[in-house]
Amino acid sequence: DPAGPGSQPDRRRFSALIAMAALATTGAFAFFTYLSPYLTDVAGISAGLLSVVLLLRGLAGIGGVAVAGALVDARPRLSIALAVAVQAALLLLLVHPLGPVAVVVLVALTGYAFAAFTTPLSTRILQTAPIRLDLATSVSSTAVNVGITLGALIGSALLDGPGVRTTALAGGLLTLAALALVALDRPRRHR
Repeated sequence: DPAGPGSQPDRRRFSALIAMAALATTGAFAFFTYLSPYLTDVAGISAGLLSVVLLLRGLAGIGGVAVAGALVDARPRLSIALAVAVQAALLLLLVHPLGPVAVVVLVALTGYAFAAFTTPLSTRILQTAPIRLDLATSVSSTAVNVGITLGALIGSALLDGPGVRTTALAGGLLTLAALALVALDRPRRHR
């Protein structure tokens, strides 16, 4: 019922999931927004191959949706935690990559991880919504859009400051902060 709350309304869990959405998206987009200069300047990949890398990332994202969709019903918290942990690890590995082939694989897998994160997250947000589901969807969408904007802003500051390589570091650290919020997506124990 779009006029009612989710099936497991819980303001604390809902708020944690919204914050997680914003933080993990900020982390992803701090790096992803500046992927082209990263690929050419850090990884030494020619500009002509950028579209291939983006295509591979997109295809991996489709795989992430498929896998997360299959896992979300059985293990919703695990599916979110795993995807966020994988995104954090991939971004941190991209700070000092082991060559262009490794970069292409890691970048493709960031597409997988982000898509695998957003699929179960949407489900959990709607389940835990203490507000009308249509409003919960709007709040979730706003959190993701705030994350995209903040990620681009942070990446821009890093690009003009310490350099494009640090976008991966910032993205990884922000994603680790999002991972810490997974612990709050638990029902309270009744005493």
